[in-house]
Amino acid sequence: MTATATLTLLPLGLLVGAAEFAVCGLLSTIVVGAVRREPVDESNWLALVHSDVLGPGRDLARRRSWPLVVAALVLFGLVHEVLLRFGAFTLAGGGALAVPVSVGLSLLVVVVPVRDRGVEARCVAAVVGAITGTVHAVLYASERSVWPLALAEGAFLVLGTG
Repeated sequence: MTATATLTLLPLGLLVGAAEFAVCGLLSTIVVGAVRREPVDESNWLALVHSDVLGPGRDLARRRSWPLVVAALVLFGLVHEVLLRFGAFTLAGGGALAVPVSVGLSLLVVVVPVRDRGVEARCVAAVVGAITGTVHAVLYASERSVWPLALAEGAFLVLGTG
């Protein structure tokens, strides 16, 4: 992929990250309401933002300046996507199993850190893993570039810690 083609994908990455955050936020709120068996209201609204899934990003944002936090989160997204997406597609040989393998690994990576934090945390993590895993796997399968994915993940995390 050329540098020009990669640059044109960067705004897409930011839009994808914001859209993922919105969809995951809404679905997480609905899921938490169902787990608690209560209607969606101000006590469980934006469940994603208050979840353990985004806890490390919130902790970082409290201790460091915003430019450093944004850079760290985008760098985290880049490392995560290089290891996860590139690794999954290499493992699956880029064939028909590449997307399901990638989505499965995304679910694993997001759910395992919160496995002992209760059913709510696991449900929110499953929503995040399923949505972002699917979107990132399909985007990587079509574009073969981790740069927009890194920005998408960075945007997602920045919106969740803001």
